[in-house]
Amino acid sequence: MDPDGTAWVEEPEAGTRNGTYLNRARIAPGVRTPVRDGDQLRLGLRVSFVVRLYGPGPGTG
Repeated sequence: MDPDGTAWVEEPEAGTRNGTYLNRARIAPGVRTPVRDGDQLRLGLRVSFVVRLYGPGPGTG
């Protein structure tokens, strides 16, 4: 996550067997891709989740 709060996902440059998908679109290897609250991230064939991003907690700046 960048200091401005932008979160990213990146497929390794060598790729993976079953890919990484953001909102059903395959992420190209080596491309840093921003993710937003509510995006669906899928890792391979069986692992998927919805991204939830929250602001900084109390006392963190």
